[in-house]
Amino acid sequence: MRAPVKKSVPLKSSVSRKAGKWTLSGSCGMSFGDYTSIDVSPQIGYRWNEFFSAGGGVSYNYHHSSNRYDMNYLGINVFGRVNPVRYIALQIQPELKGSWGKSYEKKINFRYVPTMLVGGGGVIPTGTGSISVMFYYDVIQDKYSPYGKNWVCSVGYSFNL
Repeated sequence: MRAPVKKSVPLKSSVSRKAGKWTLSGSCGMSFGDYTSIDVSPQIGYRWNEFFSAGGGVSYNYHHSSNRYDMNYLGINVFGRVNPVRYIALQIQPELKGSWGKSYEKKINFRYVPTMLVGGGGVIPTGTGSISVMFYYDVIQDKYSPYGKNWVCSVGYSFNL
């Protein structure tokens, strides 16, 4: 007599990893004091399958340092994200920003600034989307980039639509 065969039950995928879902995400941040920084960056994307999503967005960044500079950055971006395993994401995000402002009381006329953020981080699924903590580096390193030679940390939330 043969032993009963157990059916394997596939692991249930979280809502945020299902294919065919539109997502609304982004980040915002602020710091005040001797150095003021404001960032608002909404994005919309589409999850093509369990491992890949892509989309685009807009961003506004403001940077101010007393008596030194007062800069504005307004831009557009596209992104591609790969989730090789659950809870891990790798992302590339080319951007084109327009910048203007003043530096040491000298007016800076509008100019285009290309950037390309490359990085990765963790993604924690929730019932309605996911929370992400990502680390990026601007690989273009344009001399007018708002990111400089620094790693950028971004904390955001994605809503499934």
